[in-house]
Amino acid sequence: MPQAIRPVKHDASTYVDACADPARIRRAVLQHTVRATRVVIGLILVVLGAVLSLPFVPGPGLLLVFGGLTVLSAEFEWARRWRTYLHDQFRRLTRRPPHGG
Repeated sequence: MPQAIRPVKHDASTYVDACADPARIRRAVLQHTVRATRVVIGLILVVLGAVLSLPFVPGPGLLLVFGGLTVLSAEFEWARRWRTYLHDQFRRLTRRPPHGG
């Protein structure tokens, strides 16, 4: 169970967490930075992929959208569902007809 955070007011009117260990604060900041970086990279890939998917624009648009959703799926359930849906559609469209027919 997490400890209660009790801010202590100093003369400079800044709040400091009296219970927090500096290593714990660094870990929390690093964790949030990694999450924010994943979200930004995923969104950039999805937007860039959407632009490259437009007609008459060369480039691997759908591949970038899928890559962006893969990065975002580490953080968001909706991205995981979209990634699974796109993966299933890709498999359905690229399925080979049965042999001997």
